[in-house]
Amino acid sequence: MSTETIFLSMLSLRLSVPPQMGRIELRVKKIELQVKKVELRVTKVELRVTKVELRVTKVELRVTKSSCELQKSSCELRKSSCELQKSSCELRKSSCELRKSSCELRKSSCELQNSSCELQKSSCELQKVELRVKKVELRVKKAELRVKKVELRVKKVELRVTKVELRVTKVELRVTKVELRVTKVELQVTPQVELRKNGETKII
Repeated sequence: MSTETIFLSMLSLRLSVPPQMGRIELRVKKIELQVKKVELRVTKVELRVTKVELRVTKVELRVTKSSCELQKSSCELRKSSCELQKSSCELRKSSCELRKSSCELRKSSCELQNSSCELQKSSCELQKVELRVKKVELRVKKAELRVKKVELRVKKVELRVTKVELRVTKVELRVTKVELRVTKVELQVTPQVELRKNGETKII
């Protein structure tokens, strides 16, 4: 956006007159340049996030050998992890609306895990079977969040100067003294003499 600069140049008027004629004055009392209104409008600003990707490439849950009591503790741990996942999902909802679908799917999976844990508890109380959990592994191998492109576009910027006024309030032209002096006037007349035949002379 270019800035326009207004230059106001004052012109001086000079007249060459003889010193006997005094002086000629041209006075400009006041010059006003008023810019009444300047508008700067940004009509449209666009911020586009074209693509956001959240990828969980691999999640592994391995139970090699289980017992009922250890399943209960693992279910409690899963519940706590599910609660943490729920809270993290709520935070992710506020930051990005695109992650809502994945969070809802995780919530549903957590609810299914809770129901399966409750069924396992009831089955463990009815049956006296001793099983041992050797190893429980929950691995998230890779999680990726990519924002591919963010665009900020300012479509149109307008700078309008609606009114500019230039006022010259008073201009005075004064001739203070004009003198015309005739110091000396000389008139010389040279007479012509005509000599006639009869001996008379005549001045012409």
